[in-house]
Amino acid sequence: MPSIIFEIDPNLTAVASNYASLVYVPANGEANKWTAFNATTDTAKHWGLTGAAFNGTACSINTNRCTWTEVLAYLNDGGDDAKVLTATVSKGRDYAFPGSVDALKFGGKTYNFDAAGVTAQ
Repeated sequence: MPSIIFEIDPNLTAVASNYASLVYVPANGEANKWTAFNATTDTAKHWGLTGAAFNGTACSINTNRCTWTEVLAYLNDGGDDAKVLTATVSKGRDYAFPGSVDALKFGGKTYNFDAAGVTAQ
């Protein structure tokens, strides 16, 4: 499955890092069928933070992973809010994904991926 990656400045006091990728990796969808995912209401632990500074911490992509609610709580340590720098659709190196991504909702907008490019509504 493709993943959604937000490059962020986590702004955590407990972790000395100004950069991490916040990654959402959904469960496998049904083959040959459009499948809708809501990353913020997904109750499984599909969110993780990348980077050596996050290894072994809560919500590490390599070990613990979190729900959306858990990752928000982890990033809310009383300091400055985390800042989103970029958003990306990605695919790892494990298996081929012969599908598409469309209607990505982020920041109050819906992004559609079409042959002519990406449009925001």
